[in-house]
Amino acid sequence: MINLADINFADLLPSSIAGDEQFQASASVLNEQLSAVTAAIPQVLIYSRINELEEPLLSLLAWQFHVDHWEPEWSLETKREAVKTSIKLHKKKGTPWAVRKAIEVATGAPAEVLEWQDYGGDPYKFKVSTEVTANEETYLSIVSAVNSAKNVRSHLDAVVFKSVLKKEIYTGGKVITGDIHNIPHRFEIKVNPIQTYAGAGLTQADIINIGIRESEITISPVALNMGIAMQQVDITSIPTREV
Repeated sequence: MINLADINFADLLPSSIAGDEQFQASASVLNEQLSAVTAAIPQVLIYSRINELEEPLLSLLAWQFHVDHWEPEWSLETKREAVKTSIKLHKKKGTPWAVRKAIEVATGAPAEVLEWQDYGGDPYKFKVSTEVTANEETYLSIVSAVNSAKNVRSHLDAVVFKSVLKKEIYTGGKVITGDIHNIPHRFEIKVNPIQTYAGAGLTQADIINIGIRESEITISPVALNMGIAMQQVDITSIPTREV
């Protein structure tokens, strides 16, 4: 199979004209033109290259696919995701799934839709919940995403922001057991620890008092360590007006 990128028109000339300078010059010009066209061929593949497209073409695709919620400040990744999910959103528009998906595209975080019967609210109202930082910009973006995907009958009751803080707390302790011996001789004693692994470390050593100044004792205890994990959750609920 011949690769268009590797074709050299000079090699295709018949022997009768291959040595002619004019034909060689013409073949060289054709090579340049063909190389430019060949290099542009992948640009024709638009939909399969959405993850590679830049801003100008993404904006055109957003118009073509009728992306209902679009913000110029979005990152390229968010805009690409909005284009890719637009057709599916239009197929399921007006459902809780569409509302949840629209929020997830806009915020890049998991979202949840709570219908009125889930929290004892008024009929045809609902709340949305997401784990992002609560601020005015994010709040307005979520409301816009909800309005682009919800049905006309239902009304947004509140936007709930969940902030999850995970922190590890470390505590430690030490247990030392042993006997006391008096030895009236001059020599050095080093006691090696005995370690037990069962979720904690334990060292047992003997404490020995020597009656000679030059004598030396080394005792190596092992600490008993315990770990505790703490999770703190802050929930902020912002009620909305009917729109």
